[in-house]
Amino acid sequence: MADTLIVRPATHDDIDFIAEAICGAEKGSSGPLSYCTIFGWTEDQFRPVLKAMLEEDIEGQELCISDFMIVELNGRPGGACCAWIEGESGLSSAILKASVLLESVDSERMQAAQQHFKRLEKLYIMRDKGAIQIESVYVQADARGRGLVGCLIDSQIARLSQRDHAGYVQVILAANNEPAQAAYGRAGFSVTRRVSSDDQALLALLPSTEKILMQRSL
Repeated sequence: MADTLIVRPATHDDIDFIAEAICGAEKGSSGPLSYCTIFGWTEDQFRPVLKAMLEEDIEGQELCISDFMIVELNGRPGGACCAWIEGESGLSSAILKASVLLESVDSERMQAAQQHFKRLEKLYIMRDKGAIQIESVYVQADARGRGLVGCLIDSQIARLSQRDHAGYVQVILAANNEPAQAAYGRAGFSVTRRVSSDDQALLALLPSTEKILMQRSL
């Protein structure tokens, strides 16, 4: 019997699955969960904070329910993908995300994390204003190999193409996340930007000392 795929906008009822998607996409195949390494949480401690940030639903950055699409495989969530148009509101996604974090992370953890921020800046890639941004693409292990990544990305592009945009799509990922890079390649993306650091201490915070930006024209 053929699989039944339904792609739909996320709702608040999907918040647990979206939290799973964000954590799964962030960790990749074997990396650390950077929110935990930076702010000193365990994953169990981080999950309720993440859901509180998602419930704020601030569009234009990656911690927002309304910017997610869900793909259902045979009647259950099989994957998720976040997307927005960079700077559409007049503020960058980095500023919007920082404001969400400042509202949700307690002052003690935020102060302790300050020591990491300068180091993390070494791998910062600026997103292009007006470009459609793809983030937190995640497919459950038992749903992979069915084309769900391409289905999610195409659905997000179709949703956002109705608004003013720069005519291309971008995604940022760790350079050592080879499965994700291969999946984006199959979806028509190619590497256009790369940033790296020789600071090996970054590996205590992030899965790689190198990030890449992949891009696809529309």
